[in-house]
This record gives sequence, structure tokens and C-alpha cells, in this order.
Amino acid sequence: MPKSREKKEEIVQKVIAGLKNAPSTVFVIQDKLEMNDLNKLRKELKSEQVELVSVKKTLLKLALKDSGLAVPVDEWDRTIAVAFGSGDAIAPARLLHKFAKDHTEQIVLKGGVLEGAYVNEAQVNELAMLPSRQELLAKTVYVLQAPITGFARVLAGNLRGLVQTLKAISEKSS
Repeated sequence: MPKSREKKEEIVQKVIAGLKNAPSTVFVIQDKLEMNDLNKLRKELKSEQVELVSVKKTLLKLALKDSGLAVPVDEWDRTIAVAFGSGDAIAPARLLHKFAKDHTEQIVLKGGVLEGAYVNEAQVNELAMLPSRQELLAKTVYVLQAPITGFARVLAGNLRGLVQTLKAISEKSS
């Protein structure tokens, strides 16, 4: 019996740490998911620094109470999995939303926590539609680089014109 209690305390502490340290957290019901699909999901999540922890509702309530978060866990009817993202804040929502499209009956997004505040299912789905951090950085670099690139092309065109004029003058005088 003591090992079971220790295991439960370990799970609660893991969830508390995830809620406090992760920039975002997503709650899903995934107990109907087959083991092969669950392993595939965990592998996809791990590739983007997202950890998935299955937790009973009573243990989740304890972790949420200790974290000071108000999440409507009582409205959810089954075992809940919690996904913590340590890298990109949008990654848990994006990856779970994408996976849920192919497994609509087995996995259901229920809400999440973003920067210490509860977000409902609809808001998690909206977050999932945002581009990833890498995409946003790439777009920002493109926007910043475009005027500089255009300016460099204008200068190169002027230099090219000057070189061609000087070449024409040198050929004419020869």
C-alpha cells in the first residue's frame, strides 16, 4: 500500500511542477485511445518537448488546488491526461488538436492553462490554429529582410548601370 501512495504523490508533484513551470498545459480525455496510438502520440509530443501524463481526476484536483488554479475538472467524466509544453507554448495545443482530428472518438480536448490562466476547449482549439514559434520567427525575419533585400537590389542595379555606362564609354574611346 505505501508504494501506491508514493506513486500517487509522485504523480501529483509531477503535475504541480508541470503546471507551475510549463508555459502551457492542455487537458485531454484519452482513455479510449489504443496503446499503439497512445505511444505514437507520446512520440510526436516528445519530439516537440511536450510531456503527456495520465492522471486520475482526484489527483488532478489536488494538484490544481496546490497550484491555485480554478479548472472545471468536475465537469469531465473520465481519466484525464495532461500535456505540458516546455518549449513552444502553442505546441501542446497544436499537436493534440492535430492528433484529435484523426482520432475524434478516442481523444477529446477539454481545456488548458496558458500563462497561469485557464482556457476552455474553444480557446485551446483557437491556440492550435496559430503558427508555431519557428514559423512566426521565419515570417518575422522575412518581413525584416524584405526592405533590406530590396534596397540592396536597387543599389546593385545602380552600380550595374554605372559599370555598363563606363564600359560603353571605354569601348567608344578605344
